[in-house]
Amino acid sequence: MIETNATNNRIDDGSATRIDNIWDGGGTITWWMQVSSFAAGYGYIYAKGAWSILHPNSGRIGIEMFFGANYCYWECTNVEMTDGTLHHCALSFDSGSASNTPTMYVDGASVAVSKTAGTGTGTRNDDAANVIRLGCNGSGSTPMRGKFGDVRAYDRILGASEVLAIARSRGRDNIRLNLQARWLMMEGAPGVTVSGSGVVRDTCGASDGTPNNTPSWRGQIGLHTGA
Repeated sequence: MIETNATNNRIDDGSATRIDNIWDGGGTITWWMQVSSFAAGYGYIYAKGAWSILHPNSGRIGIEMFFGANYCYWECTNVEMTDGTLHHCALSFDSGSASNTPTMYVDGASVAVSKTAGTGTGTRNDDAANVIRLGCNGSGSTPMRGKFGDVRAYDRILGASEVLAIARSRGRDNIRLNLQARWLMMEGAPGVTVSGSGVVRDTCGASDGTPNNTPSWRGQIGLHTGA
């Protein structure tokens, strides 16, 4: 796992074509995280130009996406992750319409989701020119303070049974269909600063991550080492 904190440290995971506009036609991002605190009342988990996954101080996960000049924001409404323990999260969405509702999971179970803000309509904004960032927003600020591991990006919507299998197995699953990127984040020894270009390896081979502002390795979570 990797830990980011209040100094805006983060991982820039590139912008390979295979992870551009991952939500088109339906996509899923899954990850493990253990939140410690927030900056400015909330923290960003992932961001790629037109969209961000964030974690307000309510302890609920949400996704913000821009459609033209305006955005839409959807949030989990019934599960709050403020206990400082490790959780598995998954978020699926089809960006074909602002009227679609994301599907979210915490520890393998689906959670209630509601659109709570925004007036975006029409076509989603293109994110191809932007890198995907872990631990902050698109401009590199408003960090999530916590630990992350086994981040995956699929260009399809995973079924509920697949999400549950990933959560229960702690990564020792074989769910690879349409897997476009996977960052295990287990290359370094616990407590060592993450440093060097491309050291956070994408096991799918397209988007190795590069650290900024010295995040730290924080050990494994019993993960399988394959792609």
